[in-house]
Amino acid sequence: MKRIRVITFSLFIFFLAVFISWTLPGFPSFSFAATLLSLIYANQSEVEKSLLFGFIVGLTLDFITQEVPGINALALAAISFGVCKLKEYFSSGSLLWYFVSGFMAFVSRAIFVLFAHLLIDGTLLMTTDLKSFISAALWTGILSSVYFVGIGRN
Repeated sequence: MKRIRVITFSLFIFFLAVFISWTLPGFPSFSFAATLLSLIYANQSEVEKSLLFGFIVGLTLDFITQEVPGINALALAAISFGVCKLKEYFSSGSLLWYFVSGFMAFVSRAIFVLFAHLLIDGTLLMTTDLKSFISAALWTGILSSVYFVGIGRN
């Protein structure tokens, strides 16, 4: 039952990202969806599985957004690993943990991608405006909190 719930939520997030990208052109919806899925899986799984899941989701994001292959894969793998390790040291069952980890996961992914592009092609450029970026980061935190407090309970 838990696997069906995760698959259903994953498909819902993907189609929500497609809908948002059509309606709000500046909103980084696929990055938002990939980060949210990696974060949710990392909060429910072991380190090795979440590292692999984050890498696969990131590689899929690289191919969907025509990014340099491997940038988002490494970013989401590192974020999944970090969330798994940090949840051992903090009160990971609280609403505040899910919100802060979701917000910081999106911000960390963006910073990683920015610096990777700085190293690869020498540009420090973000393809979205600051308002959309902050909105996506906040929505990542909000939806991860909603999932774990409401939907994710057994």
